[in-house]
Amino acid sequence: MRKNLFIIFLLGLVVLTSCEDQMLDIYKDGKVYNLRDRGPAGGWIFYINPNWEADGWRYLEAAPEDQSTGTAWSTPINNTTGATGTGIGTGKSNTIAIINATSSSAAKNCADYTYRGYNDWFLPSLDEAYCMYLNMVATAYPIGGFVNGVQYWTSTEISNTNSYFVIISTSYKAGLSKNFSTVYVRPIRRF
Repeated sequence: MRKNLFIIFLLGLVVLTSCEDQMLDIYKDGKVYNLRDRGPAGGWIFYINPNWEADGWRYLEAAPEDQSTGTAWSTPINNTTGATGTGIGTGKSNTIAIINATSSSAAKNCADYTYRGYNDWFLPSLDEAYCMYLNMVATAYPIGGFVNGVQYWTSTEISNTNSYFVIISTSYKAGLSKNFSTVYVRPIRRF
């Protein structure tokens, strides 16, 4: 009888402890992801945020497909949007700044993108795009279906006429005129 009570006490303690685990509280699907796992929206997890508790999001997920195979960064091109964040975690705020300052853009295309019911996509910053390269392409087994040798827009602006792009398959990054219209777009999301 005492042994059974002790086992019941331990089981109750385990249940109580798991309910207090903050990691489980922030995931809607109750799942913990690893790099290169398929995320809840069907894309790939390419970044795990070490500061997730302070930032309010833990993962970056790349869409499972390109949103566009040729779009301009913004129209009109001769304006400054303020989307100058380069770091991981700045793509979403860059995207909002671009949308607020332009009539059409690669960022708006990402914000309008819906896949598997998820509509919280944005255009990655320069470092977020580079991180996709590191964790999805520069491995023994590349994933993501990125087109080899093409340019992908980032949400990081250089000037009123130029923005950064990355060639995901090689990690090459440089500036390009915002109206160059044969640049691919790959949305990402955070959760």
